[in-house]
Amino acid sequence: MRILVVEDTEVLGQAICDRLSSLGHGADLIQDGKQANDFLRYQSVDLIILDLNLPNVSGLQILQALRQREDASPVLILTARDQVDDRIRLLDAGSDDYLTKFSVCNRTNLFIHHDLSTIAINSDIAML
Repeated sequence: MRILVVEDTEVLGQAICDRLSSLGHGADLIQDGKQANDFLRYQSVDLIILDLNLPNVSGLQILQALRQREDASPVLILTARDQVDDRIRLLDAGSDDYLTKFSVCNRTNLFIHHDLSTIAINSDIAML
């Protein structure tokens, strides 16, 4: 699975990429919102782990641009915010899940396994 991690804190972003790589996934780190937005216009990935507070273009703006282009790539929002209103707003904007930075490793692993299972089921259905 190819995963794009968009996180401006290099230590956290690299730790997430290292964890994903140890699980056998390809992971790329981009630390700037504009660079991530430009990258996603021309490249597809299997999963996007997206911080909200990014330099130049916010994570919410990236998410909105993806959905306006009808890009259905799964997006996992990564943020320090943990208010119910924030979760509702981001899910309404098209995110697939919401992680606080404190719980990132365990829930990211669960989401990836769930997403892989969904892809496998959809592949099986398509072959019928």
